[in-house]
Amino acid sequence: MKTLFDVLDGISDSDYTQNLASAEAVINYAQAAGVEINTDQANSIIRVGKHWLEQRENGNGEWSRMREEAKAGLTCYMHLESGDVATAEMWKDDFQNMDAESWFGLPVEDCKDFHWLNDNIHLIEVKFDSDEQEWVEI
Repeated sequence: MKTLFDVLDGISDSDYTQNLASAEAVINYAQAAGVEINTDQANSIIRVGKHWLEQRENGNGEWSRMREEAKAGLTCYMHLESGDVATAEMWKDDFQNMDAESWFGLPVEDCKDFHWLNDNIHLIEVKFDSDEQEWVEI
């Protein structure tokens, strides 16, 4: 099973980071690596990848921490009701653009101590199964 971070890591390891210039290039690289992704996921890889590369080039922090941040940002979650698969980075953007009541499906007073991701019962972590050509729960 593969993750979107595997795609970014492969791009980074191959020193072919110009693949981060367009969603189409990322999609093609992912397909060659056996992962089917959409344009939104490719754009998430680009955003997270460019941030990671910028941090690496500027010596901004510890390498392993930066790698883990990139990995966390590209962890994929499937919404149980809609079936949509998006990265944590994308889901966080959705969360920040809606109210807590809509995000958690509960009255706002019940959500005040909730973590935006860990307490959302509608999202499950998934990886891409290359053999089955689908996203599967971890």
